[in-house]
Amino acid sequence: MKLDRNVALFSLLACLAGLAAADEGMWMPQQIPTLAPRLAALGFQGDPEAFADLTGQPMGAVVSLGGCSASFVSPDGLIVTNHHCVVGALQYNATPERNLLEEGFLARTREEELPIGPGSRVHVTTEVSEVTGDLARRLTPELSDRERYDVVDRWVKARTAACEKDGSRCRVSPFFGGLRWFEIRQLEIRDVRLVYAPAAGIGNFGGETDNWRWPRHTGDWSFYRAYVGKDGKPAPFSKENVPYRPAHWLPVQPAGVEEGDLVFVVGYPGRTQRHQTWAEVKETAEWAFPRFVLGAQEQIAILEELGKTDPELKIKAAGRVRGLNNSLTNRKGQIDGLVKGGILARKEANEKALAAWIAADPARQKEMGDVLPALAALQAESEKTRERDAAFQALFTSSSMLNAAHSAHLFAVERAKKKDVDRDPAYQERNWTRIREAQERAQRTIDARLDKALLAWAMPQAAALPADQRIAGLDKLVGLTPGMTKADSDRAIAVYLERAFASTRMADKDFRLGLLGKTTAEIAAAKDP
Repeated sequence: MKLDRNVALFSLLACLAGLAAADEGMWMPQQIPTLAPRLAALGFQGDPEAFADLTGQPMGAVVSLGGCSASFVSPDGLIVTNHHCVVGALQYNATPERNLLEEGFLARTREEELPIGPGSRVHVTTEVSEVTGDLARRLTPELSDRERYDVVDRWVKARTAACEKDGSRCRVSPFFGGLRWFEIRQLEIRDVRLVYAPAAGIGNFGGETDNWRWPRHTGDWSFYRAYVGKDGKPAPFSKENVPYRPAHWLPVQPAGVEEGDLVFVVGYPGRTQRHQTWAEVKETAEWAFPRFVLGAQEQIAILEELGKTDPELKIKAAGRVRGLNNSLTNRKGQIDGLVKGGILARKEANEKALAAWIAADPARQKEMGDVLPALAALQAESEKTRERDAAFQALFTSSSMLNAAHSAHLFAVERAKKKDVDRDPAYQERNWTRIREAQERAQRTIDARLDKALLAWAMPQAAALPADQRIAGLDKLVGLTPGMTKADSDRAIAVYLERAFASTRMADKDFRLGLLGKTTAEIAAAKDP
């Protein structure tokens, strides 16, 4: 694709391609050619068809870091991404004496580039194909919901396994709420190194002041480089590895953008919720997001206070604090958009119009009349236990050690199954190396002081649950009962945490890694609290 002064291509944020200015929005790249007339009217002089080829120029230059989007910007594997996307790499290499999180980093030579730790990945898309028809042939009207789920689950696993036989990393993913399915084949590069990150005063200038907004006034960029073996194939970190030579990279426009220029933002999203019902969106706007905002603020305050006591602890908590702040700003903005921006009201009006359209025709009523009421009933049922479910989840999101123990247990459960296809997707053999790498990397951030403080924040939420929504195992473990005063439950929690953290070995890397090879009985025999 030819780039001129009227077009600037960025690959920094969300997935699908988005038009900025008055027509901003999100599209799958394959949809961009249908916008050709509108693009021409906006001054676009390239070929819209180029966007539909995810392995050509420019889309082939866009890569995934497994949680962030990025782009190749040189023939020698140089990658640009957001500053917050390299916080983990800075944290992994930081020490109180050389705090890269504050100072930033610059490799003046290739030899100075820093490995960013186990589990680091760059995913380069090599093939994308729609597979909706293959699934549709397997789904018949007489299948029950459970049977349908099982058919989809087995099909996804089978296609993924077949796709990965050549060493690729593959995903079979639904789009538009499962209306369409795509198989995405990627080259998985495992040697990733930090090249440059600005100091915090530049990369995170102003903190959250204008995060998730445009224009931004921060130097919100950093650079990695991807390395492979001398044979050009992905390989673990080695000093013998050489820079990856991408087939495509983005040329940089030194002049930048001007008022009225057309801008595309390209990347890999986690998920979208545009197909949720009004009741689901209402719960998000009025309960889930406000609850998250309050919890994030409380956790940030706890972590920042702990960070004042020890420079090393501040470094260990830095990634979590940055992530909480990032999500906090996002959720606040979404609440404003949903409520003040009128999105929730429009969602309700659209759903009422849909219900009226269905009811206006006997044939439609017969075919679809029970769908919206059935979805509403499911939503109402889930809301009955949402406080308990959220309190339960908070235990695991707050504690790295509890999460690691839980992962080890699930790994033992799934590993005992003879056939890989019967295992939970997260614990199939294709992910075993990643599971171990995650625990190796966690050693740079895990700390009993952080865990203890955050569990002391999370457990009272469970202690306050009504009698019909108790977490029985936790009650028994800690000595909690329905109706306890807050003072009594806080004392019980404090006593339990003192006892548990006095004897747990979950902060020891060798112990954690050792659990991953044990059976559930052997894990229980370790008697770690």
